[in-house]
Amino acid sequence: MVWDDTLIDVIPFLIEMWQSSGETRYLEEAVKQVQLHAAHLQDPATGLYHHAWSEPANALSGPFFWGRGNGWVLLSQAKLLAALPADDTRRPALAAAFQRQAAALVERQAANGMWHTVVSRSDFYVETSATALIAAGLASGVAQGLLDATAARAAADGAVAV
Repeated sequence: MVWDDTLIDVIPFLIEMWQSSGETRYLEEAVKQVQLHAAHLQDPATGLYHHAWSEPANALSGPFFWGRGNGWVLLSQAKLLAALPADDTRRPALAAAFQRQAAALVERQAANGMWHTVVSRSDFYVETSATALIAAGLASGVAQGLLDATAARAAADGAVAV
């Protein structure tokens, strides 16, 4: 199985191992994990991430775009981009996948600045944890010059207003 949950635990760990040890194999694994998760979980039509991929079934596990899962992926990608050397040749492709997901999430942001637990379903409840994760990912993208600040501000306002 490939789970969107994995990235939020693995990517910060691998980045920290690379930065503290100087061993590039950790950075290489972080990039590889983000790329593999995008290849399996990022929906080509929307840019959002599915929750899981089943290797034995060679198929996605469920049709929904979970808010918290998309937050985990977005924040993990932002952390990798922040750590990645500016001249890394993989940066443009990684940044494009990040920006594509961010744009898809911003399109589905509720009027109160939050996201629904299933981001593509406005009939599901809005969720503070998904909103906080997405807001943190967006804010990091803004700080890196990759995104506009409007959606990040609205998300932060929505999360703290609860």
